[in-house]
Amino acid sequence: MRARGTRSRAVILRGPEHRTAGEQAQLQDLLDGSPAGRELRVARAFLVAWYGMRREETGQRRSPEDARRRYERWRADADHARRAPLRRVPQSVDPGRFERLSCFPHEPRWEATSNGAERMGRTFRHRQGPHVNWRTVASITADLTAHACLRKQAATAPVLRFANRCQRGRRPWAAPAPLAA
Repeated sequence: MRARGTRSRAVILRGPEHRTAGEQAQLQDLLDGSPAGRELRVARAFLVAWYGMRREETGQRRSPEDARRRYERWRADADHARRAPLRRVPQSVDPGRFERLSCFPHEPRWEATSNGAERMGRTFRHRQGPHVNWRTVASITADLTAHACLRKQAATAPVLRFANRCQRGRRPWAAPAPLAA
């Protein structure tokens, strides 16, 4: 039962462009046939409205004015205001905070980044010491390239197994094929 709930949660949270036909049918079954269907529909509409502020259904960016109008509608929605968990989110995203979160539509030259790019940037910042300032394009590129090469080398290097070491408690590994005589 718990695994089914976890899968259902993933289907509810997943965007329409990332769902298969089977998952779409599962979502419709949850929203229409479940005892909690009404609450799930409201939560799903809340989520879709939040993500719809920045992008159109076609994937294009919204204009800053259109995003602001959608934000005002999202914040004033009466269905969301009647539910305590949903009520807290619009209260915490006041107009000033919305402007800080919504700088992306104001800069048409900015491109969206992937999770991998965000992760690499975070890795670089964590590796950079507080007393060192490497923030030139050349140094950042060199550091990220060196880090990626080291990760690749660690992932592709053969694992050395020593016969004189105890192997108890270690993961089993495939022995090399015997040499043909």
